[in-house]
Amino acid sequence: MEIDLVTKWIDFAIRDYHMNSDNVYRYLDSGFLKEIWWPNFFFNRTALVIRPDLHGSTYIPKPVKLSINPKIGAVEMSSRLVLKLYCPMDFKYYPADTQKCDVELQSYADSSVDITLKWHTNASGIPQVFLVNRGHPNFDIHIHDIVTKTHIDRGIGIPKAEHTVLQFSLSTRRKLSFHIMQTFAPSVFLVVITWLAFFIPMELLEARIGISMTILLTLTAMFASIKEYTPQVSYVKAIDTWMLVCIVFVFLTLFQFTFLMYLRHLNDKAHGKAIEATMNKVDHPDVEEYGSQMKLLALQRRDKSVEEYLRVEKLYRITTKAVETYGFVILSFGFLIFNLSYWPWLIKSANYGDFTVNLHHNSQ
Repeated sequence: MEIDLVTKWIDFAIRDYHMNSDNVYRYLDSGFLKEIWWPNFFFNRTALVIRPDLHGSTYIPKPVKLSINPKIGAVEMSSRLVLKLYCPMDFKYYPADTQKCDVELQSYADSSVDITLKWHTNASGIPQVFLVNRGHPNFDIHIHDIVTKTHIDRGIGIPKAEHTVLQFSLSTRRKLSFHIMQTFAPSVFLVVITWLAFFIPMELLEARIGISMTILLTLTAMFASIKEYTPQVSYVKAIDTWMLVCIVFVFLTLFQFTFLMYLRHLNDKAHGKAIEATMNKVDHPDVEEYGSQMKLLALQRRDKSVEEYLRVEKLYRITTKAVETYGFVILSFGFLIFNLSYWPWLIKSANYGDFTVNLHHNSQ
């Protein structure tokens, strides 16, 4: 995060020494900071603050603009810093997550007895803290909760000291458009394509299984790719739940087709045994009349092979009809119910709609 930090303080030594000077601000070189006192403060909860070297000092950020009014002892320093914040994050509802980072500025060595930090306010008493550019391709950003508080140091062997802390919060809400186009929409299309296999004739059951297996492998590869660019955490994220459910629905479709293939194998196997057992018992086993003659023999002689074939054939016929009639309906309605439950749960649980931007501190 790049910030412009404007610090203003009164230096009584400068005021007392230049009492007869004009009441105007004079711009000076930043190297003049070596000759005067300036606040010793730091940003808390930051992983990195970039402060390039300037005039041999690593404590003066660059670029720096310095102006002084000698008559009243007012010193104003404007500097640009790049902060890398340390923020505890919760990715349970990723990619609809909202993250909050608290940025704290406090004095390091001087207690509140020696120095008191305050936000500069306008005539209405509103702190002058602004987020200039809220535009980001992947996040909605705004700052809020601009407060002044105190912090008490309790070091070992050191008397406790109270320090003034200036704090504001930076919240980011992830935009869903990227993941809808890259993850959610493609996975829905893949699941629907799997259901289109129900319209392929039963004689081409192998083609049904091939389509389902291909889509299952595609979803698995997509899930692995998503895991590479999403935050690596030990708990299940919302996007993980979505992908797992999609994989389960495709697997159930593949399981149905595979089960039908197994029943067809049993039916063909029983049919072959029945043919072998009844081949010598049928007077004229021509193609058109053989089926009815085999059933007649089963009724008259109770041939076990024929009875087994008829039982498997009935099971295969009933199961095929059930899968063709109810399989597609159950899976499609189940996936629809999942969507009608998943999205309201995600938006509500993640408080995705509770992202109110304060226009006093955030540009439109």
